[in-house]
Amino acid sequence: MNRCRRYEERKIINIILENHFEKFKQYKLPSIKSKEMRQHIINVIEKALNCGNIEHAI
Repeated sequence: MNRCRRYEERKIINIILENHFEKFKQYKLPSIKSKEMRQHIINVIEKALNCGNIEHAI
């Protein structure tokens, strides 16, 4: 798989996450009993959304 195709796939995944993350947080996260797991999921998704964003570079 070439770089351009991977970039396009990442873009599509980010669009899906952006469009559905708020609903997911509102409706699905509360059903997860472990507070640590809920926070971990939020952190992972936020990192994915910020991937490639120079403003969030470390």
